[in-house]
Amino acid sequence: MQVADDDVEGREWLFEGQRGGTRWVFLIRALRRGGERNASRPVYLIRAYAPAARFAALEKELTAMLDSVKFSR
Repeated sequence: MQVADDDVEGREWLFEGQRGGTRWVFLIRALRRGGERNASRPVYLIRAYAPAARFAALEKELTAMLDSVKFSR
């Protein structure tokens, strides 16, 4: 996982689920500003998703969208 802002730390998960007969794949990231551990710092959840049948074809584009997220100072 790459983050556009060097002062951001995060984790990433790939999740598969089913809704309404369609299988979906979610790329989920939890991001927060780096530095000292502080419980009061907000954690931002961002996600991109696609039907499982199309995810492989769209994964590069979905990842690029998540990589482009920037935090205002």
